[in-house]
Amino acid sequence: MLATANPDKAVEIGAVLEGFEVVARPGHVPDVEETEDTLAGNASLKARAIADATGELSVADDTGLEVDALGGAPGVYSARYAGPDATYADNVAKLVAELDGVADRRARFRTVGVARFPDGREVVAEGIVEGTILVAPQGAGGFGYDSVFAPDDAGGRTFAEMTTAEKNSISHRGKAFRALRDSLVSEGLRLESRRVGPEPQTSCALRPVAPGDLDDLVRIFEEPEMARWWPRYDRARIEREFVVGDDADTTPYVIEVDGQAAGVIQSWEESDTEYRHASIDIGLSARWHGRGVAVEALRALIHILIVDKGHHHLTIDPAAHNGRAIACYKKVGFRPVGILRQNELGVDGTFHNSLLMDLVADDLP
Repeated sequence: MLATANPDKAVEIGAVLEGFEVVARPGHVPDVEETEDTLAGNASLKARAIADATGELSVADDTGLEVDALGGAPGVYSARYAGPDATYADNVAKLVAELDGVADRRARFRTVGVARFPDGREVVAEGIVEGTILVAPQGAGGFGYDSVFAPDDAGGRTFAEMTTAEKNSISHRGKAFRALRDSLVSEGLRLESRRVGPEPQTSCALRPVAPGDLDDLVRIFEEPEMARWWPRYDRARIEREFVVGDDADTTPYVIEVDGQAAGVIQSWEESDTEYRHASIDIGLSARWHGRGVAVEALRALIHILIVDKGHHHLTIDPAAHNGRAIACYKKVGFRPVGILRQNELGVDGTFHNSLLMDLVADDLP
């Protein structure tokens, strides 16, 4: 999940992080005010805010142009050098004016990238490129200060005169995010499980929960991300709700992959409306995220509810900031129909709205 709201940055970061699924910041998550006095501080601030709001691995950066003759300015204030509402052109014009008649035009771009996991771990990487500030802009590409920055060993060309691929191969941001990508892989993230495009499919099956599944389910519910979305599920509650079954209208199933429990999926069934109705909830071990298991499990349960049990209308209400779950539900045909405003505090002490989504049997192909 990208923290940046800058579309130019997003394109560059997405190109460098090839092999990972890069998702734009959700529209409901507001801008994060950069209040720190270092690039690393601002990058961490933004990554933390997005990870906390979405529950996803989040990536953020902050970049500064450091000009020797200006004592390292504009530095952390590069994006707003000419004022809080400054455009790229405004910032470039101010920089050129500040260096008018100055002989020493050495400068460097510095990027600090931060990846933050939902459990609070952070990975930090830095990229630097040395160069020279020109007396006037050159080139029509790029953004920011690209038109006046000529990196060393580029034959006098500015970043604005390069293709995106050329720039990424030598730029500060390219260096920082390649280092960040390598660090994420070393942390155990598999590139193949984050690849852009169709998800690789892993076969799964559903079966009723049995007493022997309790230990596996407890282990899964103890995972940090499961605990975030299924708070306060201790062993006793898991046994009561999924193994013993304390609600006659609820049917829990184990999601089984390669003979092992990978998660749980359940439905609540109602028949006191004008048509048979059911709602669905799913929890999956992080080991199986991005491998098509959740989608296949949902399709299997939808088949049971609609074809075998005759339900006409299915509903779900995932947290509105749970982007992974919402994307998964959309893939099997659910569509957003409204917002449920919560009147109970969440586990983190704040109110979280839910997105109401439904699937009607008549709409299925």
